[in-house]
Amino acid sequence: MEKKDFNLVKEFLERQRQKLDRIEFFYPYKDEELLEVLDNGYFLGLFDKDKLIATFGIDFDEEYAKQIADIINGCKNIGIDKAYESSGLMVDGDYRGQGIANFLMDEICHEADKKHLNICGVVQMQNTASMTTFFSHGFELRGVWSMGGKYDFGYLLKKKNSGYNENIQKNLNLILQCPSKYGIIVDVEGKVDNTDMPKHRSMLARNYYGILCDKKSIFYIRKGEKIMNKKQLIDAIAEKAQCTAAEAGKCCDAMLEAIMDAMKAGDKVALLGFGTFEVKTRAARTGVNPATGEKIDIPESKVISFKASKSNKDSL
Repeated sequence: MEKKDFNLVKEFLERQRQKLDRIEFFYPYKDEELLEVLDNGYFLGLFDKDKLIATFGIDFDEEYAKQIADIINGCKNIGIDKAYESSGLMVDGDYRGQGIANFLMDEICHEADKKHLNICGVVQMQNTASMTTFFSHGFELRGVWSMGGKYDFGYLLKKKNSGYNENIQKNLNLILQCPSKYGIIVDVEGKVDNTDMPKHRSMLARNYYGILCDKKSIFYIRKGEKIMNKKQLIDAIAEKAQCTAAEAGKCCDAMLEAIMDAMKAGDKVALLGFGTFEVKTRAARTGVNPATGEKIDIPESKVISFKASKSNKDSL
């Protein structure tokens, strides 16, 4: 749609907004904003013959895209410089439940992929219907922001070149059922009430991001780090040393045993070019039982520390 369609689009959006149970869920365009999107953005209109029945678009305002990126990076810096708002999603009430919102979302995602853009849906945190549409197309809750305590907004990001998979929702459910298989960690606190903004900020700051929602909550996950287990370490040693896995296993066990014996004797183990292992004493202290909030006495303990060498750190 274009600038000449301004009156048609404005009347449609306002008429449909007034029909919503929660009109505050659709933040209306100012006239100059709508004109800008129609003139310089990418704005879709779906018609039933001559009747406009649905809209959706991408706002190409560069300064606003930087502001959105700043809000997201302010919650957890993920290194994006711009995120263009995907806005104006509205379907005529008589046509809802027919997959129209998903169809328009598909088109927006494909356009963003063609132009290599980060796009972001800015959605009120209690508007779970819109959030579900974004989540089902691979958007991730990466930022939150409060408008003076009156309204709370979630920033649902789809990174450029992330592609689209029509089975995303199914795949996410599989991940939640068997997280370790997919290299994903699901936190026991991963279900957060929509209105608990401090908790949302805390989860985002800890490198979690929202992937699903129900009527009252957002579900968070974070990608787990790849971990080399002992068998994989032995296989790597065997390959580099050009020996059998059995021989590499004996060498690995002997090395680990020697390191532990030295530390038990109170010695540091310094491996030139790699780093130093040593045992340190952690002083007794007062802690808090996370289940009850009660103060508890934590006795003195010994911990193993490792400090990488400078050459090792420089090589990473």
